[in-house]
Amino acid sequence: MLILVRVLYGESVPRKVTVCPIFHFQLEEEGEREFQISDQITLRKIKADELTKMKEPFCISFLGESASLLNSQTFVFEVNHGNFAEASRQVYYALLAMRLFKKGSVFCKNFWIEENSKISQFFTINPPIPWRRSKYSLSISEIDEIKKLLDKITNIELGARSKRAYRVACERFSRSFEERRDDDKIIDLAIAFESLFTDEKTSRSNVMGELIGLGCSMLLGTDQKERDDIKQFFKLTYNIRNKIIHGSEFETPVRINSQEYQISDISSQLQEYLRDSIKKLL
Repeated sequence: MLILVRVLYGESVPRKVTVCPIFHFQLEEEGEREFQISDQITLRKIKADELTKMKEPFCISFLGESASLLNSQTFVFEVNHGNFAEASRQVYYALLAMRLFKKGSVFCKNFWIEENSKISQFFTINPPIPWRRSKYSLSISEIDEIKKLLDKITNIELGARSKRAYRVACERFSRSFEERRDDDKIIDLAIAFESLFTDEKTSRSNVMGELIGLGCSMLLGTDQKERDDIKQFFKLTYNIRNKIIHGSEFETPVRINSQEYQISDISSQLQEYLRDSIKKLL
């Protein structure tokens, strides 16, 4: 779903950039407020005139939830590109780098493009605002790590099969942040793991959890106990995934490796394993 609002303004300096607000993000230190994180993307604090202009279309009733999150402390991605498709791709990569770097409910919904001296375009994209939100904080010293991760994401070289698997895993990882239900998150994350650790020859659901657990444990486990724990986690978690897909009932909490997991705990742990797996493969 894509909503477009065109807003007329008086004469101004033409811009060929796209500005995208970043919600639930903050820098931990005061001081510098603009950082070049790639050739095309600047991470910076919102400007006063931008804030004023952006709040106008955001105040439409169906955008009110976004408007409540816009304030003078909001940061934006500024993309040195006026084409919406290319700008949204660059924002996707930057947001993916942040989400892979650490936990937190950082997200973007909206794009502002000034296409000439009189007309600006406002886009809002489909992802809902998460219900459970944890602030995403970066220190200035961590910006360089985001830059390195973003560079790896955009310049990775893979074969056709691996490239598709990597793309699906990253897309489903990002989508898991935008789902409001934990069962939907588990389905997205399961698809991501299947793309990384299985192929069409090993697609039987009754052994999928064991295969993914084996692959993930070999990739992430640092000793035999940790590898065994990862394998057991995926074996039991995949039983829940199958019940979710088929509409079957299951009881929570689920005991896995001597720990009790609610469904939200399972989705969070899957997200952590996927984050670590993608970074390891990068």
